[in-house]
Amino acid sequence: MGVGKSTVGKCLAEELNFEFIDTDKLIEKDLGLSIFKIFEKLGEKEFRKLEKTILKKVSKKKNVVISTGGGLPCFNNNMQYINNHGVSVLIKMYWAEYFGKLSKLKKSRPLLNLKNKEDVIRFVRELWLDRYPIYKQANHHIFNNDTPEMVAKRIVRKLS
Repeated sequence: MGVGKSTVGKCLAEELNFEFIDTDKLIEKDLGLSIFKIFEKLGEKEFRKLEKTILKKVSKKKNVVISTGGGLPCFNNNMQYINNHGVSVLIKMYWAEYFGKLSKLKKSRPLLNLKNKEDVIRFVRELWLDRYPIYKQANHHIFNNDTPEMVAKRIVRKLS
C-alpha cells in the first residue's frame, strides 16, 4: 500500500510498450465509487471478492502490466494465481521513506483511517508483518528508492 506500484507500473508498461492496468481503478470505475467508499458501503470481504474477479479478468490479457492493491495478493489464494498466470514483482520501500509518506496516504486508504500517526505506523508495521509471508512469494523483489522510471528500468533488467 502506497509504495508506488501504480506509478512504477505505468513506467514499466511504457518501457515494455505494454498496456497498464490498475485493479483498484478498474473496481472504482466498475462500481462508480472510490475504494474508500466501497470499503465503507460493502466491507472488506466484498471488496476482496471484487479484486479476485478483476484479477481473473485482466490476467487473461497479453502484454500487460497489472498493478494490484496492496492486499490483493494476500486473499483468496491470489498470490498463487498471480504466479501461475504471470510474473510478480514486489515493490518495497525503506521504512523511513515509507513512514514519511503515510500522512499523505491516510485520506485515500481505507485501512489507514486511524486517529493518530502512531496508530497508523503501528498498524502498517503489523500489516506488513502479516502480509510479508505472502509478499515474499513474489518472483522478483525490488526497492523503490529511485525515480519511477529508473525503478522500471531495473525491473526490466531483472526480467531479462
